[in-house]
Amino acid sequence: MPAVGVLPSLGGSLRRHAATFGSLLMAAAFFGIGASTTQGWPAGGVPMVLLGAGGFGYGLATAALLAHLVRRSPPRRSPPTSAACTTRIRR
Repeated sequence: MPAVGVLPSLGGSLRRHAATFGSLLMAAAFFGIGASTTQGWPAGGVPMVLLGAGGFGYGLATAALLAHLVRRSPPRRSPPTSAACTTRIRR
């Protein structure tokens, strides 16, 4: 399930900290990838699982930050904010 689909299902306090959790998950996964390459582990299962966890953390953090941005923008600025988010996601 993509991180965008997970975000709405989180409770209020978990949703508030989703960007922080996603960023920490991404950092821990990339640290693990770096540690696995310096230890000479075979390029197979462990780095692939860590890449998946890092990608999920990135998606969770990005979705939470964009949701916060859209929620906090005034109603008159909603169309430009929505367009900026769509442009950012497509690139």
